[in-house]
Amino acid sequence: MIVNSILQLILFYFLDWITALGPATYGDDGLYEWAIVTERNKLYNFVLVRDVEDFKQNYETEVFRILRNKGMNCPWNFLWATSQDDCQYPPRPDQ
Repeated sequence: MIVNSILQLILFYFLDWITALGPATYGDDGLYEWAIVTERNKLYNFVLVRDVEDFKQNYETEVFRILRNKGMNCPWNFLWATSQDDCQYPPRPDQ
């Protein structure tokens, strides 16, 4: 089917890829401190962090080095801070 092939092509090119993970030391569950997420062509990047102040103090320099080494510091995929303070999250399924 043409539609199925087109969908597979879109998913291949635009699915998010986790390209690096921080240490699994956050909270009692040992969650990752941060993650670098991009897509196949590195057109956009996200650095997802659990604790912004801790990230700035302990991981920011390392993460920016990783981004530079992976070619993720171009004019079209630079990073800017986005606040998620007002997000409402549902309870975790295991709770």
